[in-house]
Amino acid sequence: MSNNGQRSFRLPKYLRTYFILSLLSSCALTLVVTIAYFRLQPVIPIFYSLGEPTDYVADKVWLFFFPAFSFTITILHLVILPTLRSYNRVMNQLFGWVTLTLQALCIVAAIRIIFIIW
Repeated sequence: MSNNGQRSFRLPKYLRTYFILSLLSSCALTLVVTIAYFRLQPVIPIFYSLGEPTDYVADKVWLFFFPAFSFTITILHLVILPTLRSYNRVMNQLFGWVTLTLQALCIVAAIRIIFIIW
């Protein structure tokens, strides 16, 4: 118990690996995007599936959306996790896998865009 009477939240050992990997992948993605930012042209293609060809390109600063989204996922899931404490261990592990899967999707999307332009 902390001084103000609230219970402090500690991540269970079986979930620590998931969230450490999630945090490390967010940091790695931020590093890759930052390195690419200084080497890329000012306007880059983001998504080729948009309706108008003029919507295909955006300023390169939009690459930072992926690390921001990645960190947001990690923090949001860490905030939600205490409400899942009463659920089964398997359910919590599934939640950890969802976090890692979303991180992987962010990494793949950002790396794909960077490799297309590099």
